[in-house]
Amino acid sequence: MAHRKALALAALALIASPLVFAASAFAADVAAGKTYFRQTCMVCHSAEPTDDGGAQGPTLYGLIGRPAGKGDKKFGYTKAIKASPIVWDAAALEKFLTNPPALIQGTAMVEVVAQKRDRDNLIAYFTSLPKEP
Repeated sequence: MAHRKALALAALALIASPLVFAASAFAADVAAGKTYFRQTCMVCHSAEPTDDGGAQGPTLYGLIGRPAGKGDKKFGYTKAIKASPIVWDAAALEKFLTNPPALIQGTAMVEVVAQKRDRDNLIAYFTSLPKEP
């Protein structure tokens, strides 16, 4: 009986180990998110006080936990964003970055982040940033 349990556990370990490896291989990467942000998003947004971004969009510094349409007093948010009940968290950002106008009709944000990995990395980067500017 002990031999069967040992074999069953060994078989389970062999089956599960590739799944564990696959899951860990696709973990979100804060550094990759920051790189993606600097290469793609920084034309319009800033995310850190010293990154010199944000020519056309609001700062995303302290984005996680912030209500949509609030946080950047210098930026004129659209009526649609201001009226949105969304509080930015990972799930809301995943939906928004996939297709902004589908989540908030009337948003000025039309750029999509097509790749799931890039969205995950961006969300990890935003989550790593301090809450308050």
